[in-house]
Amino acid sequence: MIVAVPYDAGHIFQHFGKAKEFKFYTIQGSHIISSQISATAGAGHGAVIAFLQAHGTTEVICGGIGAGAQQGLQAAHIALHAGITMAADEAVTALLQGKLTDGIASCCDTH
Repeated sequence: MIVAVPYDAGHIFQHFGKAKEFKFYTIQGSHIISSQISATAGAGHGAVIAFLQAHGTTEVICGGIGAGAQQGLQAAHIALHAGITMAADEAVTALLQGKLTDGIASCCDTH
C-alpha cells in the first residue's frame, strides 16, 4: 500500500490541489517500510491526481479537498481520508492503528 499526504514542514498541507509536495509512505502489513517527499508535477486536482497515480498511491490522507478532487480520487480508485489536521507521520500511524477519524470539514469551501 502507498499512502500519500500533501506535505508542508512535517504537517498535512491543508489545500489538496495546491500542495507543492507530497510525502509517500510505503506500507507492508501495519508497518511503514519507507517514505519519501516528492515535489508535485503541477497544480490543480487533475495534475495532482495524475501525479499520485504515477506514484502508485492507494490511499490519501489530507486536510481540505474540493468535490472535484474527491470525485477524481474516487475515479482513480484511491481511498480518501479527509479533514485531517495533525502531523503527517502521526496521521499515517493513526491510519495503521485503525484510529484515524476523518474530519467533518473535509470539503474545501473555495470550490
